[in-house]
Amino acid sequence: MQEQAKPAKKKKGGCGTVILAVLLVLVAAAAFVAFTLFGEINGKEGGAQVTVTIEQGSGPATIGRKLADAGVIRYPTVFRLYTGQTGKAGQLQYGEFTLTEGMGYDAILEALSRRDRPGDLPRGHHCTGHRCPDGGERPLYRR
Repeated sequence: MQEQAKPAKKKKGGCGTVILAVLLVLVAAAAFVAFTLFGEINGKEGGAQVTVTIEQGSGPATIGRKLADAGVIRYPTVFRLYTGQTGKAGQLQYGEFTLTEGMGYDAILEALSRRDRPGDLPRGHHCTGHRCPDGGERPLYRR
């Protein structure tokens, strides 16, 4: 008598293992990107000081490229998105700034938003001459 051939056993888990491996790679990649971006946004200490000149009318994208060219940040697009997300894009000033390589984004935005340079007026204000009682003139800030 002839023996009947037994059907070959199917291997289980081939597709599931591949899906699990792909998911693990995606999670690891997302964690790496998040770690890198948070490190970029928070900055690091001990970088060299650099001077960056921001021209009048420059937007966050142009400023981000200038900062990246100077070595202050690495990712100009992330800077542009962060600036927009925090609502500080309209507060950025032009001029010459001394910044530090690897500086955190909040510190950069603070430095680029300062109005403590001579001649700076708050947005929406204009200067008019005012004669002081002592005979000198000083500016008045008026909306």
